[in-house]
Amino acid sequence: MRRFVMFVLGMGAGVAAGVGLAMLFTPASGDKLRKEAQDYYEQLLTEARKAAEERRKTLETELTDLTGGKKPA
Repeated sequence: MRRFVMFVLGMGAGVAAGVGLAMLFTPASGDKLRKEAQDYYEQLLTEARKAAEERRKTLETELTDLTGGKKPA
């Protein structure tokens, strides 16, 4: 588990460094770049929320099946 956490942290640091370098060396204007970054972030957030909701529904269905239709207290 520790190796996985370290891997995820390393990936996060790599992504952050890549984003920082891209922002420094991109020929686009600052306002345009910020708008595109914000739009991309909002798109990712929307997709993550949708995936989380779908997974929650799947898990709730599995829990209901496992408990014989009874809702946990």
